[in-house]
Amino acid sequence: MSLIFACGYLCQGVVQHFCLIAQPLNNYLKAGLHLDAAQVAFCVSLLMLPWVIKPIYGIVSDQRRFTRAGSKRKRFLIGIHLAAAAFYAALALFLFLLPAILPPGSLWPVLILIALAGVCIAFVTVIFVAMTVEQSHLDPGGSTRSFFGEQALAYSLANMAAVYCGGLLCAALPPARALAMGLVSAACVLLVASLFYARLLPASSATQPPLEPLAATDSETLLAKLKRLASSRAYVLTLLFLTLWNLSPSLGVSLYYFECDKLHFSQGTIGQLAACTSAGTLLGSLVFRITSGFFQKRRSTYLLIALSVATTLSYTALSTPLSGAVIEFCRGLITMVATLAIYGLAADVSPREVSATAMAVQIAVFNLAQEGSFALGGFLYARVFHKELLPLIVVSSLTTLLTAILVPYLGRSGCKQGDYREQVL
Repeated sequence: MSLIFACGYLCQGVVQHFCLIAQPLNNYLKAGLHLDAAQVAFCVSLLMLPWVIKPIYGIVSDQRRFTRAGSKRKRFLIGIHLAAAAFYAALALFLFLLPAILPPGSLWPVLILIALAGVCIAFVTVIFVAMTVEQSHLDPGGSTRSFFGEQALAYSLANMAAVYCGGLLCAALPPARALAMGLVSAACVLLVASLFYARLLPASSATQPPLEPLAATDSETLLAKLKRLASSRAYVLTLLFLTLWNLSPSLGVSLYYFECDKLHFSQGTIGQLAACTSAGTLLGSLVFRITSGFFQKRRSTYLLIALSVATTLSYTALSTPLSGAVIEFCRGLITMVATLAIYGLAADVSPREVSATAMAVQIAVFNLAQEGSFALGGFLYARVFHKELLPLIVVSSLTTLLTAILVPYLGRSGCKQGDYREQVL
């Protein structure tokens, strides 16, 4: 199973729209379509919609009609990877056939095709998260956090190479061609992953423990389970914490514009800084594997908040590629540790019988807040703070600091799945 997870997350580290094609897409929207930071941030937030509707994928998965263990899961994973590859290839063909700088009317085909590929890729992440929760039940001595750490390690390795290559594409090619080449590369990775799944995924579920399926007509049973989930104090408070944590205005798109326009960094340099972030996430995943026991304790959340605020404030010292490399490496490390710890909190309050749905709802809330964060950060930078990064840094830091208010009210992060009924209000 570890080999399957490694293959899946190596693929995810390349093909998601905020990986290999992230910088080519930003560069295309900025230099190719001449959009400002607020407009680009809005476009990026729209591309998060496939990740926001993850509960729908979770319900489909929990109903076991297409995506639960066995040959159906195998065929579905292969098919959905091929579909995502087809959407990326279609968009690449679209970009190759048109001039390097396209009229504004070409924006929507780009967003729609990337979003359709995103639906496929986001569905895959839900299936893998459900497989992680299932595997943690098969191995009583194991830890869900340990599985998340292994997946983050594979993701970070792939992402470090992917974002670096994205910067090279932007430095070497016109905006439209750079994006098209990134899309072709991502489509090839999806095809290769499909071949691996054909060989690695088991054709049967003989090793899985018996798990009563939720039939398509048994909507009343599913509804009852979801109502019980919604009445869990620990689950609801975790959702609220996830929302506040990720709602702080994002520096992402604004930082890209600041580095291009104010600091005059080259596209190659920006790609190298993104690779430094990924190197930090790689180390963060290793650090988390070693210290995961500490992050089961509530007081560790205060430390994560303090470190996250300090990392955001460190952008006030950004002035040279060297300072940027140090800051981005630290940001990647802290962000990865914090994300894995928060995913651990989410997994702890997700019951096995609706594991995909429960985790999908929490991750969807996380992504919905992130969507708002992208749009809000770009709007504040371009329209309110007049392209000054310092006020955005201050607002983002204060918003993250506010999450400390919720920490005393979080349920026990180390609770077991068997305690789920005891958490219900």
